Amino acid sequence: MFGVAYGSANNDVIAVGTFGAGAIDLDEFDLLQTVPATVAVLPAYYKVAFSTPGSVAALHVALAWGQTGVIAAGISCTPFNLNTGSTLTSACTVSGLGDDGGTACTVSGVIYQEAATVLVGAANTPQQLGYEWAAGKTGVVPVIKGLVSPTRQVMGWAAAQGGTGWITYQYAELPLEAIE
Repeated sequence: MFGVAYGSANNDVIAVGTFGAGAIDLDEFDLLQTVPATVAVLPAYYKVAFSTPGSVAALHVALAWGQTGVIAAGISCTPFNLNTGSTLTSACTVSGLGDDGGTACTVSGVIYQEAATVLVGAANTPQQLGYEWAAGKTGVVPVIKGLVSPTRQVMGWAAAQGGTGWITYQYAELPLEAIE
């Protein structure tokens, strides 16, 4: 099992990151995991914790799989091994908080999505809001097998009018032959 967690930087639990503005944009990724042809990924957990949703507007959180996405700018995330006694590293690359203007992805399937119109709190101070998907809650574990071409990916979005916050994403990674 591996995971990434980030705010404005890799493993940042203090400073919030800025999510994509407005509606979900297929070329502006808040999470982009590239799965090489040697492994399969089983997403297990995805949480977007909004610190600020912006003004009164729709929030839209989604996790999907597909291919061909290229992130613009953003941060590089280093997946950490959730087995603290293991030295294994992830074969996947993970980026987050991309700018608008990357290469749009082709969505092959949706793992999770949720949307709501959110109001700011009293005296214009928002209450923290989190959306999460967990394989254990749904009883379904997607199996995302890596491909050579096009490269298979897991994509996540946290769209809001002026959203900031943190993202946590955890997944199992197995050699491709273990999934056949």
